[in-house]
Amino acid sequence: MRDHVRAWGPVASWVVLIAVATSVPLPTRVWRPADLPMDLVTHVFLYFGLGWLVGRALWTSDRWTVASLVFAALAAILFAVLDEWHQRWIPRRAPSLSDWLADVGGLSLGLALFVWARWRSWQRSGEHRPPVPEETVDLALHATDESQ
Repeated sequence: MRDHVRAWGPVASWVVLIAVATSVPLPTRVWRPADLPMDLVTHVFLYFGLGWLVGRALWTSDRWTVASLVFAALAAILFAVLDEWHQRWIPRRAPSLSDWLADVGGLSLGLALFVWARWRSWQRSGEHRPPVPEETVDLALHATDESQ
């Protein structure tokens, strides 16, 4: 249980940070088109952090499989949809397709860079196989033995 909290606690904290940040009404000043790039950069940054933390949580909780990675990414994308949708009821905020696309882009970039960093770390270590939990390797080897 303690390892689970250590792995997923930062993800939960980051999700709360995003939810709180997007629940604050925007200032009353007039929005200008020049504000758009900074808004999108903020979305990419917040969801990049979420993507990186999800990858880290999967890695440290020994849930490192393609299926778990895809499931976690889809769950985070659903959170981004809900985050944009809930802004409908926040004064001076509105859901936006461009914001959601920036969220998905940031999330994808964070996950991809985490996977790349793990891969590079494995390559530099000189080990003969990628660092994955033993159960995953055993199941994969067992599945190929049965199919033959």
